[in-house]
Amino acid sequence: MLKKSVLFVICLGVALMIYPMAYSQQPVPSEEQAAEEKAPEKKAEEKTSPAVSDARQEDEARPVSIVTTSSQAIVYVQGLNTYVNTKVKFRLFTTDNVYADKIEYKLDGGDVKVYSEPFSVEQEGKHIITYNGVDKIGNREDAKSMSFIVDATAPSIIVTSNKPLMQQDGKLYVSKDFAFRVDARDDISGVKSVEYSTNGTDFVAYREPFGIPTDGTVNLKVRATDNVLNTQETYVLKLVDQSGNPVELKQSAVVMQTDNVPPTVEIKCDKAFLNRNGVKVISSDAKYSIAAADDASGVAAVFMRVDGRGEFMPYTNELMFNTNGEHSIEAKALDKAGNMSPVSVLSVYVDTIPPESRIETVTE
Repeated sequence: MLKKSVLFVICLGVALMIYPMAYSQQPVPSEEQAAEEKAPEKKAEEKTSPAVSDARQEDEARPVSIVTTSSQAIVYVQGLNTYVNTKVKFRLFTTDNVYADKIEYKLDGGDVKVYSEPFSVEQEGKHIITYNGVDKIGNREDAKSMSFIVDATAPSIIVTSNKPLMQQDGKLYVSKDFAFRVDARDDISGVKSVEYSTNGTDFVAYREPFGIPTDGTVNLKVRATDNVLNTQETYVLKLVDQSGNPVELKQSAVVMQTDNVPPTVEIKCDKAFLNRNGVKVISSDAKYSIAAADDASGVAAVFMRVDGRGEFMPYTNELMFNTNGEHSIEAKALDKAGNMSPVSVLSVYVDTIPPESRIETVTE
């Protein structure tokens, strides 16, 4: 019995000496083998370090990567700046030659957190994520960081026209002479695209001021998208009212009526003309007035010129001629959609010279 006990102790001692040597020479499992060995214990491991990979490769931890995930997430890089929208998520992962343990990170110098799942940053502005991996032995990776800018604001849009856009009785009128300019601005990631539609349905890319291609009703829509796909569909339309005061409409769609028909203009006289060889003859006490009409947007102004002298002036009062000879009145009218009528002309001969009579005697 004593011999058996001694033999057992000797064998045990030899085994204890051989085991550490055998373990130290055991090859490190590959990444695939480690994954297979871990499979039965996967759930338990995830509770302690759910985002840590079990790959066992180099002696030092590899650089940590930050990846965006989501079909709606957009990352835009311009120069040294990285822009993201609020749908972008940040995922951290690391590897270790033996056993990675966890990843620590902090946002904008805040408290250190242990990474567990992809996260997003919704506050607009500049941010920095600092992160490092830690393995099971306690080896800590030197901290790395990523700077980025969250853009959560869509561009702003202002629409102006080359002519005053008048508002008449609750309606806006435009003509073929109008050209609309779109100014879109985004102070963070910048404007990527601007589009417009004149029928409210079919959008085309905006590249330069555009006119209204059709008659009838116009349904003007404009949208602008920045480089992280924030889209703005409400715009400010600048116009003036009937009194000439500036007005700003903030709309997603503005309905306008097309008016491509100029006003009609008529020059009237309060007395009847005497027609002599095709010339209208009238007395000096005749009064002339100018009437303009427009069935759509309405008359904005009437202009006149007398005897072809100087520039057209706004018409205000009746006209009279007190000198003998040929005279003319030219008149034209502008409607509130910017259509100018053709010039109407009235030519007259004013007769201010009375007859000259004489008397003679008749002897026969």
